[in-house]
Amino acid sequence: MKTVLVVDDEPLIRWSLREGLKDQFRILAAAGVTEALCLLAREPVDAVLTDLKMPDGNGMELVEYLRRHRPSTRVFVITALGSSDTVERCLQLNVHGYIRKPFDLRLIRDMIQMSAVSPQR
Repeated sequence: MKTVLVVDDEPLIRWSLREGLKDQFRILAAAGVTEALCLLAREPVDAVLTDLKMPDGNGMELVEYLRRHRPSTRVFVITALGSSDTVERCLQLNVHGYIRKPFDLRLIRDMIQMSAVSPQR
């Protein structure tokens, strides 16, 4: 079973993603960038779903970390905010999905499943 790390400071978002994805994936959850980095130090993950704006850091920093240290990890950004510059930066970093809140769990589940079988860029 593939492991997905959910990173969001909103407990309801973490809960809904965990509940909506737990039948297909092993779910780990972090309330921010610091906790996510701690989990990544000890847990192998196949995909990361991260918010961009969190109290302890920027989700883009996490994306950049993953690209440097775990380039094969699938990365999906989930955000209520976002500018064209943010979308452009996500494209530059080969983010596998850019999802706006509120989101459709089926869409997220399908995106993760499809990225797992697609050849990497």
